[in-house]
Amino acid sequence: MPYNTNGDSHSEGVQNEKNVVDFLNAHNKEDPLNVEAVLDVEGPLTYEQRGGPREVADMVVKGVDGVVVCGVSMKKHRNGTFDYVNTSCLGEYLPQKVVVKDKEDLLKMREEHFGDDEKKEYTRKRVAETHNNMFKYMNSDNIAILLKAINKRNPTLVLVTDEREKKFKLYHESAFEELAHWPYEPGQTYTLKETSRAKTSRQVMRNGAKTDLRLRLTLNNGPGALLGLSTSTNNNASTCIKIQQDNVNGVLENSDLWCECDY
Repeated sequence: MPYNTNGDSHSEGVQNEKNVVDFLNAHNKEDPLNVEAVLDVEGPLTYEQRGGPREVADMVVKGVDGVVVCGVSMKKHRNGTFDYVNTSCLGEYLPQKVVVKDKEDLLKMREEHFGDDEKKEYTRKRVAETHNNMFKYMNSDNIAILLKAINKRNPTLVLVTDEREKKFKLYHESAFEELAHWPYEPGQTYTLKETSRAKTSRQVMRNGAKTDLRLRLTLNNGPGALLGLSTSTNNNASTCIKIQQDNVNGVLENSDLWCECDY
């Protein structure tokens, strides 16, 4: 089938999801990813694209009766990273005192320099410093709770479009052990490691070793929106938390693959 593999924009990501759904529905009798076996259900199954700010799953799997069997998280990978979480709902993932301090700092910047275009870059630096300081208040328990929250929200299945190999790769969510296994094991100590080039992100370390997960804090609509500038398409901004998967190639190679097929 024709398959769009150009670019990484949101619109192309949505198109990627549509193409995957179309492919799976067109081949549902063959069940090329062996979904019926991993879910232990009878087919043929059907697939429906989801997504949007209130949806965790990018796609759902429906049984022969049309009832949703499970959700699927869809990732497109050529090189670089992908996100597990990208949300401004900080209270679901960060300590309350961190969330309150962040809101207070952003509100103060907005009130002090509202509508002042000359303060845009100054505000950008202040926001970065605010985000940099937020990491100081996160201890090992906070980080473990954060990882458990991500694991809990993850759909049952993860489908990766691997553009390097031109394959769809299907994983059960439990295959990604840094989210599904280790945060629940006693005796794990988590820390956040700063790198010289990334003041607003931290590598997540477990017992002193890299987990290949990264915590990022960003301003969703930029400093122009925070200051209500007319040049911005949005009239406000808030902090977003992102949990990013680094070293994707290595993680995929070392995670249990359920099934794969060419596209």
